[in-house]
Amino acid sequence: RALRRAERIPPEKALRMAAASVEWLRDGFWPRASPPACAHAELARYAGPAYVTVAMFALYYIFLLFQTYSKLYLLNKRTPPAAAGRALGPRLRTALGVQPYRYHDPVTAAIKYGNTLDPLAILGDRMVGNTLEQLSPFLGSLWLYSIFVGPERAWLTGSVYIGSRALYPALFWAGSPWILLSTVPGYAIIWYHLGATLYALQALS
Repeated sequence: RALRRAERIPPEKALRMAAASVEWLRDGFWPRASPPACAHAELARYAGPAYVTVAMFALYYIFLLFQTYSKLYLLNKRTPPAAAGRALGPRLRTALGVQPYRYHDPVTAAIKYGNTLDPLAILGDRMVGNTLEQLSPFLGSLWLYSIFVGPERAWLTGSVYIGSRALYPALFWAGSPWILLSTVPGYAIIWYHLGATLYALQALS
């Protein structure tokens, strides 16, 4: 009987029923996002600061990768192969071209953690350390400025900050006072964001 009833259903109605079933399943497992509180044009104004935020996180993770690989490079260069073989058995090589190590091994720890003897290790640590020190102040001040002053100029100041931060490895390697060409513009932009935000808040009150 069920087959006979199904045969009598018009194709158009069957398609509508199938579409309704798919929509029901989609809404159940993948709920639709609620419409934004502000108009699309208003959201588009914040595209610049959003791009700057994504670029900042991308640069941060590039620095993290450099920090990690610089230590692995030094480990591969400095650690005797025999010691690595005793610790891990066969001398396997990873896809990056460095040998795996046990990080609690004293020889490994001396190179990877607290290494103040290798310029490459110091460079990797400071690239990440200085970026992380200023990450929260920069992103926080960027979005405060975007909200209370305007996102258009935040795109410009944020781009200048990203550019100066990208120069940090080369300028750190060059030494003082060249490193100030990377750090001082960043500090100035952060405090400009904060000062302009406070000024805008005073005008609102």
